[in-house]
Amino acid sequence: YREYVDNADRWAIFSKPPVASIKVSAPEAIYPGAKAEIPIEVTVDGQPYKVEYIDYVKYVLSHAGGSLTGYAKCVADGKCVIELDGTQTALIAPGPAKVTVIGVSKLVGIPTITSTVLRVSTVVDYVALQLAKTEADLSSKMSSLETKLTDRLSAQEEELNVLRSEIQSLRTMLYVSIGVAVAAI
Repeated sequence: YREYVDNADRWAIFSKPPVASIKVSAPEAIYPGAKAEIPIEVTVDGQPYKVEYIDYVKYVLSHAGGSLTGYAKCVADGKCVIELDGTQTALIAPGPAKVTVIGVSKLVGIPTITSTVLRVSTVVDYVALQLAKTEADLSSKMSSLETKLTDRLSAQEEELNVLRSEIQSLRTMLYVSIGVAVAAI
């Protein structure tokens, strides 16, 4: 029918359902009381899933002390992130934890579910990590300062040697002048 309002390929997108694939990139560790972000990649056939086609991405974080649930924030096509603030991470018991992510599309009635395991460290580990970072930062700054001071001292020593040389030249000229003056008398 020629006057039909839709093109022939209007519904071609549904010839193969765009079921999302979800990949969760677990951080090295989550520290109780500290902010944490867990990145999520949502794709279809290797391409980023468009945000307007994502209904929601929900997570369940199970740990020894219970579980946390919430919704991931979609920040760009194919990119979502689970954002946990310090009060949420303070509730997570140290040890292994499992995060299950459920993605629901507006286009397909089949949810995508994936899980990954992550490590929840203790507060002592967090403090040790922060101390190690601070120590490394201070060590780097001290090394830089030491190099600058050494360079500056070397430059001043060279200037001092030039001045000593000039003073010695002036002394020599003074002694020659005195000798000439005495000889002239």
